[in-house]
Amino acid sequence: MEFQSVVEGLVAQGCRVFLESSPHPVLTVGIEESADRVVALESLRRGEGGLRRLVDAAGEAWVRGVPIDWAGMLAGGRRVDLPTYPFQHQPYWLDSPRHPAGDVT
Repeated sequence: MEFQSVVEGLVAQGCRVFLESSPHPVLTVGIEESADRVVALESLRRGEGGLRRLVDAAGEAWVRGVPIDWAGMLAGGRRVDLPTYPFQHQPYWLDSPRHPAGDVT
């Protein structure tokens, strides 16, 4: 009960993004269930940490609508062009005859 009231109090003060820094993130679900329109992210996971995991969390935040200063976060990085060709649309299912021959009895 105290957890929910703390989250609600932070949301009332304008907090909308929460970052859990624990190798066993279990609070993110509770935070998102406690309030509407909040983003709860995990910065660590068991066996995953460091800069790579933090950048992944920032990417998840950005995808979920949180503004990120990428230039400041990835100083020394460079932009790369993405491919401009459309993806090849091809089925990966095996072709089967419309009316297979054989006795079904």
